[in-house]
Formats: sequence, C-alpha cells, structure tokens
Amino acid sequence: MSKGMYNQPAVDELYKQNQRLKKSIQIYEELAEEIRTASVVDRSIYSGGEEDPEWLSINREDYTQLLAVLSKLDLWKPWNQTIQPRIPK
Repeated sequence: MSKGMYNQPAVDELYKQNQRLKKSIQIYEELAEEIRTASVVDRSIYSGGEEDPEWLSINREDYTQLLAVLSKLDLWKPWNQTIQPRIPK
C-alpha cells in the first residue's frame, strides 16, 4: 500500500462505529431532556397520608415518555429481553 492510501474496510468500520455512537448520544440527549422536563411533585410537604417523605411523584405521561426513551437505550439486553415502554391508555 502506498503512502496516503487508506484501508477502506477499516475506514468503513470506523464510519459505522461513529454513526452508532452518534445515535446513542442522540438517545441519551433525548433521555436527559425527558428527565429535565418531567413534572415532579414533592409530596412530603403535604400533611397526612404520606408514608415516606423521601418519595416524589412524577406525572404519568412523563413517566411513560421516560420508559419509552429508556427502551431505546436497552443496549445490554439481559436475558435477551428489552425494557418495554408503557403503553398509554
């Protein structure tokens, strides 16, 4: 191989790897945005009925969106199963 020539299969593989990483980053950015914008309520400030003041409540639709994004990030896939997004009623 002369100077300045590239190994095309290696270049192609690097390109594919770069594309996969960009897609993963995009999904993580989407997850971060869902978390940032989720409606959360600190219920510990209300008197009575709360069993544990350390708990927060999250809007059901926001939670559904979080699970949908998490299902895209299930890269490890333990036991060949994926995280199932909640299906809204």
